[in-house]
Amino acid sequence: MHLDSKIQIWQRPLPPSIAPFVGSSEFEALPSDGLKDDDNAAWILTLDRPWRHHWLERVRWIRWLDRLAENDLLGGRGCRFAEFCHSWQRLRQRQSLDPQDCWGTWLTAIEQRWFQGDVDSTRIRAWDGYIEACTRYHCHDLALADLPALEALYNGFAGNFFQIFPLLQPHQFELVRRFGVLDQCYNHLRDLAEDAQQGFCYFPQTVLDEFGLQRSHFLAGTAVDQPNYRPLMDFWLDDYLPTLIEKAKPFLQADDLHPSWQLLRYWSLHRYSRIEQVLYESHLDYRQFPRRYWSAVQHDLRHWRWFPR
Repeated sequence: MHLDSKIQIWQRPLPPSIAPFVGSSEFEALPSDGLKDDDNAAWILTLDRPWRHHWLERVRWIRWLDRLAENDLLGGRGCRFAEFCHSWQRLRQRQSLDPQDCWGTWLTAIEQRWFQGDVDSTRIRAWDGYIEACTRYHCHDLALADLPALEALYNGFAGNFFQIFPLLQPHQFELVRRFGVLDQCYNHLRDLAEDAQQGFCYFPQTVLDEFGLQRSHFLAGTAVDQPNYRPLMDFWLDDYLPTLIEKAKPFLQADDLHPSWQLLRYWSLHRYSRIEQVLYESHLDYRQFPRRYWSAVQHDLRHWRWFPR
């Protein structure tokens, strides 16, 4: 993979964790947020200013919105996500912020970044799309009909939030959306056990039917014991995942990315490789996977110098 030789930021040690910078545990939320954020984005802490500020700002916004939506899903205080959505729509319609708005602290930063001067319509649309995905998909009884429905979910979340990030050229927005879909698929594989514990199964019904499995098998942790579990996982890793990789190739092969995006790409590819490796070391047993995987993440974070110099 071609990487810009001017990047020297990898020679610095990683700070302890990105979690304090992005509010990983600010709200009641699903587990493992701090280490999960490090797995996804600890590389940002090696960036120079102002690059680091721009990236941390966007990750904080996304993480904060996630916390609001998950807080409502878990029965937390009030309907804070819905309240924020109403405030956001008022800002969208007026392109100015009501000084009395209860979300003023957060929305002021967004207003200054996207609405003042040249309106950043692409990122505003991406933020709209991410909010819509949070509204649509944060529900315990979620059932996806088929692979197009699953890819719509991947696109709604990761396709949009990758477009929210800074330092993209106009022709790269669609490329990074396809990469986001791939990234979300790997997150799906990584989080199979955690999702099942929380009552989520993202395998589409058509795929489950084809292999004679049920959503309840994954939620109960008994899918691994079913005779067609291994064929399903083989299909997922050997047939379906390569189709997403192929669609993401224009981004994976792009040679004009900003240095921070080159670093994201390198970090992500290493993470994808680790997910696959640990899955196979776990004999594709998603119940064994978390213990092995998060141990491997901690090891990599302690020995960050696997990055090229």
